[in-house]
Amino acid sequence: MSETVQTQESPCRDSLIFDIHYNYYCNKMTSLLLGRIDRFLSFIVVFLGGAVFADVKSAMWYGLIIALSMALKQVFQFSESSAKADSQCKAFLRLIRDESHIKCDLELTKQIQDVEKNDIHHLKAIEFAAMQRTTIVLRAEVDRDSVVSLSRLQKLAAWFAGDLPEEKDYKSFIKN
Repeated sequence: MSETVQTQESPCRDSLIFDIHYNYYCNKMTSLLLGRIDRFLSFIVVFLGGAVFADVKSAMWYGLIIALSMALKQVFQFSESSAKADSQCKAFLRLIRDESHIKCDLELTKQIQDVEKNDIHHLKAIEFAAMQRTTIVLRAEVDRDSVVSLSRLQKLAAWFAGDLPEEKDYKSFIKN
């Protein structure tokens, strides 16, 4: 059984390239967002930790906030998840760079699946923003029926994740 080599223009290949870029942006945004959350919680612990020792009224509340911040860091392990997402981001970036050298769609699919084995869960709030960014970067056309507008929460999450796509850029790729 022989494998056929497909060209760059094939719909299957375009879909694979879109998936690679989409996963890259999801992981990039997830890594940045979780890293920012971790650093913010660390700042809270250090800042309020100083307030506990500085003979400030309501030190018990500061201690409670510190304990809550540390519990959140321990339970959700934002720094570890951020590092995993960053590692995945780099793996998808390698696929982006190498995809033109991989002639067979089956081989590209296999490599995508190998990278996805280590994937982490992404926040739903950033997935549509990653889809919009991928559409803009690849200059992919979007059917009117599948146009996605971001809610305020999704825009806020994407902004904190470091990549809020301009709506006018995204909408310029809508098929008429």
